[in-house]
Amino acid sequence: MAAESLLLCQGLRSTGGEGSHVTVEDAVSAQFASVIKAFAKPTFENIRRMRHSAQYFDPDGPTITHDDAAWAISTARSAAEGARRVSENGGLSRFELS
Repeated sequence: MAAESLLLCQGLRSTGGEGSHVTVEDAVSAQFASVIKAFAKPTFENIRRMRHSAQYFDPDGPTITHDDAAWAISTARSAAEGARRVSENGGLSRFELS
């Protein structure tokens, strides 16, 4: 949600459906990973996959441990704080095609 909020501030949003979460991941990682470490591609991908695994339970999927959950909470807080910081510091502008 923090990642999508950054795109929304730019007047952008991912369409729904297959691959939309990966699209958000790619766009936000490319733009903000250097200032919001939680959006570094490997970190973002890990948290996205863990969220998907938790939301769409697969009995054959990997077990999510207490440590995994604690890491995800910490990373999500860091992402939200980073998004807030970027948006408050005027680090965003509306995306427009030229």
